[in-house]
Amino acid sequence: MKKKKNKVWTFIFSLIPGCAEMYWGLMKQGFSLLALFLGICFVSVITVIGPLMIFALLVWFYSFFHARNMAYMSQEELDHEEDRYLVRLTGIEWERIRGNKVVSWIFIIFGAWLLMDALWDFSGSIFPDRINWAVSRAIDMIPRFVIGCGVIWIGVTLIRGRKEKLEDAAGSAEKR
Repeated sequence: MKKKKNKVWTFIFSLIPGCAEMYWGLMKQGFSLLALFLGICFVSVITVIGPLMIFALLVWFYSFFHARNMAYMSQEELDHEEDRYLVRLTGIEWERIRGNKVVSWIFIIFGAWLLMDALWDFSGSIFPDRINWAVSRAIDMIPRFVIGCGVIWIGVTLIRGRKEKLEDAAGSAEKR
């Protein structure tokens, strides 16, 4: 049985994603929200892709209003609230992911980009300023370019899949 908590403290903690949930004793939910929020912020800052922060804002709003709803739950509803992680890793088929070439290439490209960025910062004093500026700018654009191409590829794949489903449905309807 979870004890009702102070609404003022719940409001104050709800301003930081996951903290109100942890205050209420829902550690797994709170940790999930906080890790998701900070993870999105980290990736956005490291890759210099500002629009990713929109997803962090979505997590913040979800967490804030979830905490506000918890503050106004009855004791019975609160007792039925299950503490679980937002992302469950038990149902994931790791062997399938491990053999996936797309996921492998994403990690390889991201790692290569991080190494290249670090090495270029280190060797920046060796090259003239114009070359250093041009290469630094190109390195900063790589993540945006790769993610943009990835989003386009996913969109095209989804459209093709939908088109193939419609064609299969039309073909099976004609056979009847």
